[in-house]
Amino acid sequence: EISLGLVGSEMCIRDRCDPVKADWIWILAQKPCLRDTYGKCCVPAELLLRSPDTEPMLGIDSFVSGDIDIPENRSLLLLLGARDKATGTERIVERVRALAQCDVPPVHELAKWYEALDRAAIRASVDEIAELREVFANERLIWSNDEEWSLCTEVFGFADADVMPDAAVVHSSVADLPLWNRVGVADRPSLELILQWIQTLPFGEVLERSTARRVRSCLQNFPREIVDHCNAWLT
Repeated sequence: EISLGLVGSEMCIRDRCDPVKADWIWILAQKPCLRDTYGKCCVPAELLLRSPDTEPMLGIDSFVSGDIDIPENRSLLLLLGARDKATGTERIVERVRALAQCDVPPVHELAKWYEALDRAAIRASVDEIAELREVFANERLIWSNDEEWSLCTEVFGFADADVMPDAAVVHSSVADLPLWNRVGVADRPSLELILQWIQTLPFGEVLERSTARRVRSCLQNFPREIVDHCNAWLT
């Protein structure tokens, strides 16, 4: 403890600093001294500890071996640099972005990342959810049942036979994830939502193939409403 002040004619210094780690902890923290769940020796900072925050990353990130990650060892593992906090959703989104480069992604692999993002979103802050909504509104990262990458405004959680039976919906393998509501996907199509979506499209410009096909589908279901409301037609 160090402090600064005057006592009579003497100067004294007072301040509090963080605990200083022992040399052996600094040395071990730089070396592959911890086993992960596959038995591989890793640098502690590369590994996660089991906690509610890191749970979404199970099967994705590397974790400290279960026989080491026990309550009695937790303080030491944290001092060595192992992490018990998640690093947010960006890393998971990056994996989805990588898969979105495929014309037809491996659905099982994609579902794994969607499910991880769903688990992470449960504990995400309001600001993190807002960032996710912006990402899915501007990047085609949602794989649909018609095998197209879509924005959150272009697809629905489920089709509605009475309103628009051929509406684009989230792929059936992951359609029931609460994630979609959090990132702005509506449950079912409605005329109001379809009109709102069409009005966001660039007028007078060539549309992408998938977007043009969906506009045609909307026009087949609501021709008069779209012309009256949007004053536009697909040529």
